[in-house]
Amino acid sequence: SYVKGEDVQQKAREARTEITLGEIWADFRVNRTRGQGRISEANEYNWNRHFKHWQNKSISKISYDMARKLILDIRKTAPVHANRVQRLGKAIWNHGIKELRVSVENPFTFSQVSEKGRERKTYRLQRSDMPEFMAALDTLPGTNMKDLFLASLFTGRRIGECNAMRWVDIDLESGIWVIPETKSGVNHACVLPQPLVQILQDRKPEDSDDLNVWVFPSNSKSGHVEAVNTAWEQVRTHGFQHLQARD
Repeated sequence: SYVKGEDVQQKAREARTEITLGEIWADFRVNRTRGQGRISEANEYNWNRHFKHWQNKSISKISYDMARKLILDIRKTAPVHANRVQRLGKAIWNHGIKELRVSVENPFTFSQVSEKGRERKTYRLQRSDMPEFMAALDTLPGTNMKDLFLASLFTGRRIGECNAMRWVDIDLESGIWVIPETKSGVNHACVLPQPLVQILQDRKPEDSDDLNVWVFPSNSKSGHVEAVNTAWEQVRTHGFQHLQARD
């Protein structure tokens, strides 16, 4: 694949980085929202205000430092808006990388801040963490919060969905939990791993007349657990301060 001493494949890879940001945006506007209607006015506004001055730049010339400076400058006065701009930038670059095969890294993948302006730091539990993590859960009074956190851990579902888990939505025999009204607006069937099935079997009252509608009942207005921050902070203080705090 060499012609006159030149690597043709290398030339092709370099050429794929020379597409401009404006060209990617044009394709993004047409194809990224195919079947979803027009691109939102907010994204059009954010493009024109924050990205359009880069439209004639080669995508490979827009660096991580440039992207980070753009977002940090916006964060000084509007941290929530900065997150939206960053999400748009990330989406545009991902479109170029995935759909147009542009050989660059996405410079907008650094951590966002929360709506209260604090940096969001996430940490995934490792297999080696589990013995200490389970020991930290054992420090919680009773089993309600421990089982709730394990339900979220084992299913990967949002803690709010687990809070509102209902017995009527669970089939322990088949190991299926049907989650009603998910964020997408449709029901979702979640497979329950065997350790969680055992936890739920142990929680379920033998007498169906005593069966509470909620798997994790509470004296709250809704009838199920809502606030988890106090229990979660207790877990974090037992060697897991690096886990994200829950507001």
